[in-house]
Amino acid sequence: MADVSYRLGIDIGGTFTDLSLINEATGELTELKTPTVTDDPAQGIINGLNLLKKKEVLIYPTFNTSFTE
Repeated sequence: MADVSYRLGIDIGGTFTDLSLINEATGELTELKTPTVTDDPAQGIINGLNLLKKKEVLIYPTFNTSFTE
């Protein structure tokens, strides 16, 4: 399988966690919302990543991370 590179933007809000994923090879943009888990906001991110995988939009890559506030 060829290497696939993505850019992922995440906005954790009080009600929803928004994810925006760009496939860098194709430019395809996928956006989704998942409920924010207020006791564990990271769980909202994990839920969103699992939804992207379930939709066959995201093939789990090796993650290179950077964070901004």
